[in-house]
Amino acid sequence: MERRFGRSLPIYRNWKLKMALYYAKSTGGFYDSGIGTPPSDAVEITAAQHTALLAAQATGQVIQADANGNPEAVTVTSAMPLPHQAKAALASSDTTMHRVAEAVALAKTTWTAADVVAFATWRRALRAIMDGTDTTSTALPTKPAYPSGT
Repeated sequence: MERRFGRSLPIYRNWKLKMALYYAKSTGGFYDSGIGTPPSDAVEITAAQHTALLAAQATGQVIQADANGNPEAVTVTSAMPLPHQAKAALASSDTTMHRVAEAVALAKTTWTAADVVAFATWRRALRAIMDGTDTTSTALPTKPAYPSGT
């Protein structure tokens, strides 16, 4: 016993709890048996598996269950739905449009009217995906080349 602040407190050294770790397909989450009862579909995993899965998730991979309910880290090409991708692409092209307008006004660009129309048409296609008008696209349209001189 060690005395601290006038009270005797037991000090445990090199004391490790033996708790099991689980992954549940139904929730996509990890569980520790020392904290509560995991869902009925949970499968036991090792601490090394848990660490490896979290490390993979930190690099952008997604943790999901395989056919047997065991967790695995997979690379997903795009976890973001297409309308959200379109919104992000449109937002990132706003600055380009402002720079193009400024460059055209100052005669500092080699862009032609056809180039500007192509870029505006691309942005219109993004808006259609974003607002749900275009329900048939499965990928974003190809972005026109970045304007030189802007």
